[in-house]
Amino acid sequence: MQSDRYTVEAAPGKEQGPDLYRVFLYIVKYWFSLLLLAVSVTLISFVAFSMLKPLPYDSSATLVIQNINENQSYATDSTNKLQTFFTGAELKNAAARDLGLSGFQGSVNIERLGESNLLKVTVRADSPSLAYREAMAVLDNYEEIARELIVDMKLVVLESPKLPEAPAVSPARQNMKYALALGVFALVIACVWLAARFFMRDAARRTKRAGKRRNSGSSPERKGTIVDMDIDLDPVRLFFDVMNGFFSKAWLYIALMIVGGALCFFAARFRYTPYYEASTTFTVNSVSRINDIGNVRKSAMTTTMGNTFPYVLTSDTLKNLVKQDMKDRTPEGSADYSASISASAASETNLVSLRVQSPDPQYAYDTLQSVLRNYPSVSNLVLGEVTLTQMDESGVPVNPANAPADKKAAAAGAVLVLFFTLAWLTLRSLKQFVTVERVE
Repeated sequence: MQSDRYTVEAAPGKEQGPDLYRVFLYIVKYWFSLLLLAVSVTLISFVAFSMLKPLPYDSSATLVIQNINENQSYATDSTNKLQTFFTGAELKNAAARDLGLSGFQGSVNIERLGESNLLKVTVRADSPSLAYREAMAVLDNYEEIARELIVDMKLVVLESPKLPEAPAVSPARQNMKYALALGVFALVIACVWLAARFFMRDAARRTKRAGKRRNSGSSPERKGTIVDMDIDLDPVRLFFDVMNGFFSKAWLYIALMIVGGALCFFAARFRYTPYYEASTTFTVNSVSRINDIGNVRKSAMTTTMGNTFPYVLTSDTLKNLVKQDMKDRTPEGSADYSASISASAASETNLVSLRVQSPDPQYAYDTLQSVLRNYPSVSNLVLGEVTLTQMDESGVPVNPANAPADKKAAAAGAVLVLFFTLAWLTLRSLKQFVTVERVE
């Protein structure tokens, strides 16, 4: 800031224009102001987006596609037809009339779950109640309209829409993303303005110097005037200068790295929560029709079973049944544990893996058994009667499925401290490459 008070004039023999590194040093001189500007714009934008931008809410229903002609290619061939049907104006207008609205306010999207015969219909709107009401209206009206447009398929509701409890996207994450973009944009604009200012000052300096030389043949030097600003960056010298600065106080920087690593180590230990995983692997087959079809149809049905059954095991309908079952079987006063259920199938097979994770090993195993007891209530609607052939089972887990990440956190903390140390030493060393001469 102090140097702005002087007229910058180059010494004789230095007629070259400004280079990019000089511009960079000029911009770095205002680093604190630039940082303050970017942070201010980001925070103000975040508050503005949080107050003004409406958040989207999703209400979804899961449907089962049942083909009347029992053609096993229905799940693939019907996606485009169903997309056109659910997003078409006829169904939306019927739903809007049912709700007494002038028009359908939200948007409808459908998604086929993997290669299964399950269809997820999602209605997105600006409020949770509107999303739920419009989703229910779509389901109330689709069957009547589908009689004329979809004659070879039947859609059965597996899971009804629910009132959304949270926005479809994280409001803080979405708003912060836009706010950071505006903050970076403001930072870039400020840097461009500073660069333009530097070039204009440099051009004015050289013009003034040339005029003085034409008039007097020499440059009058006033007291306190900068007459030379020399920048000569040697990367090798810069590297050794940074290393000398580091090793001159190596004990201090190593101590800071140890402190940073220790803080991250204990933070990771404090946040660590072990969980246990109970698992089983089985094959799933249809009971009613598997013996009445040919080899080609049998192979297609096997693939359908493998693709669809994981969604049955992780559906909200089955989870609610399991939750009620575990509540009835858990003694009063015992810990209120939670469990997460996941399932996957091997590609192009009917081999399915079921996994249940919980902070309590016995609770994880009991929940796994509850899933195996209650799945027929849901699978009979989607696939008909099926049978499971168990291949293996983990039993009650003994060791946690997740290991503490304290060592990785400690290493990351030490590396982060080292990075900021070297960055600070580099910025400090850059000042030694700028030589400013003044006339006293």
